[in-house]
Order: sequence, then C-alpha cells, then structure tokens
Amino acid sequence: MEEKEKNKTIIITYKTNKRGKLKIFGDKFVQNNNKNICIKEEKKNLDLTNTKKINEEINTITLEINEDLSDLSHMFHGCEDFYEISIQNFKMKKITNFSAMFCECSSLTNIESLKNWDVSAGTNFQFFFRGCKKLQSLKDLENWNVEKGKNFRGMFTGCSSLKSLVGLKKWNVSKGELFGNMFSKCTSLSDISDLGNWNVKNGTDFKAIFYNCSSLSNISELYNWNVENGDSFRYMFTGTKISNLEPLSNWDVSHGDDFVDMFSQCKEVTNLSPITKWNLTNSEMFIKMFESDSCEELKQLEVKDEEKEEELKIK
Repeated sequence: MEEKEKNKTIIITYKTNKRGKLKIFGDKFVQNNNKNICIKEEKKNLDLTNTKKINEEINTITLEINEDLSDLSHMFHGCEDFYEISIQNFKMKKITNFSAMFCECSSLTNIESLKNWDVSAGTNFQFFFRGCKKLQSLKDLENWNVEKGKNFRGMFTGCSSLKSLVGLKKWNVSKGELFGNMFSKCTSLSDISDLGNWNVKNGTDFKAIFYNCSSLSNISELYNWNVENGDSFRYMFTGTKISNLEPLSNWDVSHGDDFVDMFSQCKEVTNLSPITKWNLTNSEMFIKMFESDSCEELKQLEVKDEEKEEELKIK
C-alpha cells in the first residue's frame, strides 16, 4: 500500500502580553470529524476534531493543514492578547476565504510576517483585521495580490490606531464589489491618499466605508473614483470632518438607490454646490442625507426633482 502524502506543516510562533492565550474559532476552519487540522504543543495533543473552540495557554504551535484547505475564516478570531505572529512554511495558494482571520485581535501590532503571504486566490477578505485597534501600519501588506478579491467589507473596521493607509496603494481591487465599512471607525485615519488610484468601478456597496473616521477631512484622492455601479452610499461619510465636496463633483451616482445619512454629522460642510449636478433619480432613500441637526451651516441645496426635495431639504 502506498504511503499517504504527509500534510504540510506550518509553524506559528506568537507572543502574548498577559495571559498568553490562543483561541481558534470558526465553523469552516474547525469542524466535527475533520482530521485535517490538529494542534500540538510539546508532547501535549489538543484534539480539535470534536470542538469548535479552544482557549489554552500555549506559546508555540504546529498546525498540520491539509493542502486542499481553502478556508481560513475566523482562524484567530477573538485572540485578544495575541500581538505578534511569526508564520513559516505557509503555502496558501488555494486559500479563498480569509474572512475574519484576525478579527477582534485587539492587541495585534506586528504583522511583519504577513508581508510575503500569497493571498492571490483570495476572494473574501471580509472583517480580516476588524477590531485590531492597536494596529498602526499596513506597510507590510504592500505586496499582497488581492486581484481576485470581491468582498472587502469591514476589512479594517475599528482599526482605530491607523493614521494612514500606506501599503494599500498598489492593491488591485478592480474585481471588488463589496467595500462597505471597509475603513469605518478608523478614528485616527487622516490620510487616504494611497486610495487615489484604486479602481472601484465594479463596486456596488460603499455603505459606511468611511463611517466615523472622525479625523478624516481631506478626500481629494477620491476625485478619480468611478462609482458608477454603486447601489448603496448610506453612511459613507457620516461622522467625518470633511468640508470640501469638490472631489465628489464628477461622481456618477445615477445607479445609487440608498443615500440615507450619507453626510450626516457633517459639521464642517457649508456648501453643497459641487454635488448639485448629481443624478439622484434612481433613488427614493434620502432620509437625513444631510442631517439638519449637525449640518448647521449649510448654505446651498438644489434638487431638481421636486418630489424628492422635501426629503432632502434642510429644515
């Protein structure tokens, strides 16, 4: 009988700041009766075949992963004390789902070992770093090939220590469809210049992409964005400090059907003239698009569609 080919071995070494605990969670990654995955720490075997959650005090682990594995979603979801990772011999060419892989790793600061990851097969990056509130730089992601990515929803939601998006400039997101909440609640984010050349033409969902980015005032780099296929722009700039809407003047939003709260809490905006040529005839959802309580200084509002004017109007 021929000897079965051994699974590839992946060595993951990480450091912890206090309790030194690792939790692996995810229905797709750890399943009942799935013997493709196991964890070993010294002579201690931790059997994951009959459980979906584990929280043990270990510092160095070896993962044996079947080469055909295509889903790493939720792999380190909720590892709150996990702040540095070192991964070796990780072959990832078949991985398509990376969703929530480091979601809520609230102590994660060092992702240097991720810089050579081959994520070229990935289609789902949703919530990848969601809630990584101590992550300060994305520079190590600059060589990532995300050209097959379709879902980027919430990928960096709640990364409240990010001040810029250096590292994302060369990303090819041309196949991306879902960008909702991608940078929402990045409260320190003030520089989005690295997004200037992004091709978002296939994007349909831009909901809350910059929601509550409370340090963001300059959106000039969005001037060249092609959002012609966008459906939802709800909450897109809610809670930001933007004041100049000129970069949005040439946007084709004629396909959009949801503009609810798009500019609510826009305390710095005083002039809507740059967007008065927008074609909003396809939409019936404008509630609080310019929320009157916070848009106190608005001087101009012109809507050619009389039936929709009342819904948009600042009272």
